[in-house]
Amino acid sequence: SIATPRAAAAAPVTEEAVVRIAAAAPSRAVSHKQAIMRSMAEAKARAEEAKRAMRLATCFLTVRDLNQSTTPQSLRKVFAAIGDVKDVVLHRDPATKKPTGT
Repeated sequence: SIATPRAAAAAPVTEEAVVRIAAAAPSRAVSHKQAIMRSMAEAKARAEEAKRAMRLATCFLTVRDLNQSTTPQSLRKVFAAIGDVKDVVLHRDPATKKPTGT
């Protein structure tokens, strides 16, 4: 699960995190300060990943006044040059089943 950026950034450095980091490197001594610094770096990385995930998950674009011959494939091709396209939805007239262009 992905935490929100605020929750990830606000996560306190816990003693458990320090012990976990210290235990992960048994071949060399890890000072308490080093363990805290690593834990803080991990929290920052989690916050950045959560921000990136939220930004990607919440990008929507509405395009109006399309030609009725526009297809989802043609829109996907045009906007793929800008970035990843997750979904393309063309509204259709219920009676004619043709795209409305709005």
